[in-house]
Amino acid sequence: MWWTMVLAVQSVAGPPDVRPPRPSFPARCDEGEAGEVVVCGSADQDGFRLKPLADRYATTDALPQAETTIVGDLKVSAESEAGQAIGHAPPRAMVRLKLPF
Repeated sequence: MWWTMVLAVQSVAGPPDVRPPRPSFPARCDEGEAGEVVVCGSADQDGFRLKPLADRYATTDALPQAETTIVGDLKVSAESEAGQAIGHAPPRAMVRLKLPF
């Protein structure tokens, strides 16, 4: 009985090979001699370059940094940052004390 199952599994045909035909492109450059590497392409690369953004996407000036001197060279500043966490980036407020050495 088991040998009939083995024969049945081996006789199953796979899916048909339905691939779209490959498009034929005209040659863009001459073929080289045997063993020669030929690199060819379009010299006009402007189609692949990014265009400048319109003025409506211009960034506005950011808020000035909130920093003040406490005593002597000791400064304190308040900043906001986007944190890094698993799955999301929670915002956070940072208070920094700066003392040059």
